[in-house]
Amino acid sequence: VLSALLVVEVNNLKVRENEKCFYCEGTGYLACGQCGGTGTIEGGQPCPTCSQSGKVMCTTCLCTGRLLATEHDPRIDPFV
Repeated sequence: VLSALLVVEVNNLKVRENEKCFYCEGTGYLACGQCGGTGTIEGGQPCPTCSQSGKVMCTTCLCTGRLLATEHDPRIDPFV
């Protein structure tokens, strides 16, 4: 019984791997475009866009890290 559960869980992990967001690779965050991910801009000033974190929220997956269905997703049929 335990080996069967382990096989199911391994298969589940493989499926989840394919559901990662393409842009942020499952992290939910992207490198800040203004500071290039450093957290500071010219002159050592703190980056106002990312608040010195060097990263911004991924707008594609809404910071979930998971692939979300969009209007371009073939699984969604607009004529149904």
